[in-house]
Amino acid sequence: MIIANSTVSEIESTGKEIEKLLEERLKLELSDFEQVKSIALFGLKDIGLRLRPFFLKISYTASGRNFDDVKALASAVELIQISTLIIDDFLDDSLLRNHRPSIYSKWGSKQAVCSGTYLSSYALNLFVQELNSRNNFKNQGEVSSLLLKSHSDIYLGQFMDISIGSNPEFNESEYFDLIKLTTGSFISASLEIGAMLWGADSTELNRLKKIGLNLGLAYQMRDDVLDIVGETAYMGKPAFRDIYERKMRLPIIFALKNAMPDLYSKIIQLLLKKSNLVEEDILFISRTIISSGAIEYTIEKIKYYCNKAIEEIDDLSDQFSECSEHLRTVANLISDFDTGNS
Repeated sequence: MIIANSTVSEIESTGKEIEKLLEERLKLELSDFEQVKSIALFGLKDIGLRLRPFFLKISYTASGRNFDDVKALASAVELIQISTLIIDDFLDDSLLRNHRPSIYSKWGSKQAVCSGTYLSSYALNLFVQELNSRNNFKNQGEVSSLLLKSHSDIYLGQFMDISIGSNPEFNESEYFDLIKLTTGSFISASLEIGAMLWGADSTELNRLKKIGLNLGLAYQMRDDVLDIVGETAYMGKPAFRDIYERKMRLPIIFALKNAMPDLYSKIIQLLLKKSNLVEEDILFISRTIISSGAIEYTIEKIKYYCNKAIEEIDDLSDQFSECSEHLRTVANLISDFDTGNS
């Protein structure tokens, strides 16, 4: 527990450093655009655990170098994540984000799209400028390409998510393809980039890639579970949002695959319903999911991918010993459904 608390504390302190840097930069950059500045600064707050910049930090400092070298790069990575959440809330018609109104609900759809796109562009520019301003970074071209690829993956995943809608034929394999794009790729890239910048060898980079991808998949599945069994106050967003939006997540995919014919037909009827789902519909679907064993099944998948990550963590060289301890703790926190850690 001491190690876990130490890791969480370091994630939080890293987040505060990131937030301070971004706040200073955005205030200066947007001094002539007050409303955009207000939206940007609002989006920085209460974003939860900032895993991506933390992963970049611990893989970079494994070299013995100082986090200050890459703080701006890590900040740009976090700002990209924030920008995708702003647009995600618009796409999902989500009114809450981390216990507060979403930018979409507070300022409107057009402002959300414009501000999200601006922040994404600014973050990418910040990353490239910082990368090119130093002569002690290695693999600069490869790092830029990886960041851009993982960023574009997010939107390919978003497009896939929108396109499949509530298609009951969407299967588990396709679901993993989806969350690899929306979540896994960017988390993995953040962990890889830190080590690429100081020239870690290809074997270590491949392990970090696998670790990041496995933790990213588990992290997304955890979110899918908590949408059904978590409390609104804890989640910072309405409970059952995925069900209300009729998103094909692993719990409902499992429930459909294993449902008796009458329950299957009822769920399909609700998924294809033209009008919005009402509370009775949502409760029926959630209870059917829970009674099917889908939550337990998804949690087992989460533990499986966290264990796969830990296997790779155990193979990292001694140079990554501190990084490994943090990664192992994160894996355990993601797979822990007893204490409410996230």
